[in-house]
Amino acid sequence: MNKQIKEWFSILNQRQIRYGMGGSWMLKEYGLPTEPKDIDLFIHSDDINKCLDLIEPYQIHQVNVPDSPFKTTFFATLQIESMSIDIMGGFAYLHDQGLYKAIFDDHSIVSEVIVDDVHIPLMSLEEWYVLYIVMGRQKQCELIENHWKHHGMDHSHLLQRQWSCNLDDESRIKIEQTIKGLID
Repeated sequence: MNKQIKEWFSILNQRQIRYGMGGSWMLKEYGLPTEPKDIDLFIHSDDINKCLDLIEPYQIHQVNVPDSPFKTTFFATLQIESMSIDIMGGFAYLHDQGLYKAIFDDHSIVSEVIVDDVHIPLMSLEEWYVLYIVMGRQKQCELIENHWKHHGMDHSHLLQRQWSCNLDDESRIKIEQTIKGLID
């Protein structure tokens, strides 16, 4: 992680913006074998306005494409040196049975990584497992499932609360099968 990105995270922390790192960078921080190409950040919906001026100098686009299944309330992609950062507030994904709206709050932060004295909050594998299932990201799901087989699931309550959201039947079945496979 380069100096400019670390400084950007430091400013988020100074402004007391509630955020969490997810996606492939989070997977890497939990020791899963992946090569992150970008950074995914969830921002608490109430804190989006607190970071708009911070985002503006780096923003390369802010779009919710009408015919995309992504219906996230706020989305911006930033470019800081060679790294893209996707900022999301109110993540939502349209599936064939309705709209899945992910829960993101203070309970979503379960760990942190410290890079040169900068504390970066990490979201849970359990919540991102549900996100990956909904988005059809099989490779990432398999990485997490394999991790759980060897290390166990630490935050099943967070998987359960995402389960309470509006999921499609196929996603529900996949989650049930995974949980059953881990228990057996």
